[in-house]
Amino acid sequence: MSSNRVRQADRVYRKLLEVDPLHVIDSTDEDNSWDLVYLSRTFSRMPIFTMYFGGGINFSLIEQLRNYGIDNSGLIKPAESYLNGFVVGGNGMIGFELPLIYNFELALEGNFSHRTFDFTDSLYISTNAPNPTLITTTSSDVDPSSTIRYSKLTMRENQFWIDLNLLVKYNLEFKGLLPYIYVGGGPNFLVHANLSDVQRVTTTETFGGGQVIQAPTKPIVLTANGDQPTMRSMLNWSLVAGAGLKFRVGRNFIFVDLRYTRMFLNNIEMNNRYANKELLYKYAHVDNDFRNDNFMLTVGFTKAFYTPRKKRTYNPKVLDSQFDKWLERERNNIKRETDSELRSELNSTIKDLERQKPSLIEDVERGRVGTNILQDKKAEYDKLKNQAGSKIFNN
Repeated sequence: MSSNRVRQADRVYRKLLEVDPLHVIDSTDEDNSWDLVYLSRTFSRMPIFTMYFGGGINFSLIEQLRNYGIDNSGLIKPAESYLNGFVVGGNGMIGFELPLIYNFELALEGNFSHRTFDFTDSLYISTNAPNPTLITTTSSDVDPSSTIRYSKLTMRENQFWIDLNLLVKYNLEFKGLLPYIYVGGGPNFLVHANLSDVQRVTTTETFGGGQVIQAPTKPIVLTANGDQPTMRSMLNWSLVAGAGLKFRVGRNFIFVDLRYTRMFLNNIEMNNRYANKELLYKYAHVDNDFRNDNFMLTVGFTKAFYTPRKKRTYNPKVLDSQFDKWLERERNNIKRETDSELRSELNSTIKDLERQKPSLIEDVERGRVGTNILQDKKAEYDKLKNQAGSKIFNN
């Protein structure tokens, strides 16, 4: 194939990729020539950038850092819990990806999340004459022979976050599937937080009992509200890690993504722990220090933007430029050689390499070899240079 025909084939293949940028030449098809197979390998199938968006559900896992509540903290098992059933929130995301090298991508992402969890604590009193052991509790977290449940508090906390994440992704390809993994992190901004379904019930008093302090008519706001300062930290920092799977749909993708987000900082604004009088005096609640971990499952759509382009390792312009720079550098080195015989032999070798350059560039255009052929030529030249120098020195 002549150089002109190679360039013509290159132009035709670019037009094909404008219509179907993910087209792959089947090397097992006998009707496809190896020149076409080689040529197809010289083009990148990576988009110049992608945009993705999606939505899904999330689950928060709370780690208590320090107890400030008024419950019986001296019990063998804690009288409070942040894990009461499977409570899910919702999330939506939008992001942009730029290809790097070796299947790596850099992603900048915005994520809006409603993170929610339930909180429960109980008060217990010791059994004595006014509170006989006849009245017991079925709770498994205390010793019923020495304590009885006095009251139980339940509530649900709702938090609305905006997360900004910078991620490094690595893409794989396995039997037609496109899995990926990633890691990164960034700041988290709390937009709003409140408590809903707040209720305290006294259950086992000897006389009377069963009184219910009803839930407020509207959620109790925890972020800044009128004269009340925020009770939650408005800024956090997190580590993000996850994995996903892409399914090709035409020239775009549907993806399923599972991630873990670990927030590092205390979720409580410690200076304002006692700021809400309703929580203190009506529901007898004081916030503990805690940190939020989150698991998120997202389904979304990726829109890819393509421009047909040569891979750098098969770009003849790159080879031509690098080859000329190398030859020029070696010519200057030869001029500094003091031995005329060595200088003559090296000049002859350089001229021979100049004659080889057009055929090497044509091989790169065809896809038979990459621009790394230049490294091989450099190694051959250095070997000949050393051999010529040794021969002259020995003579």
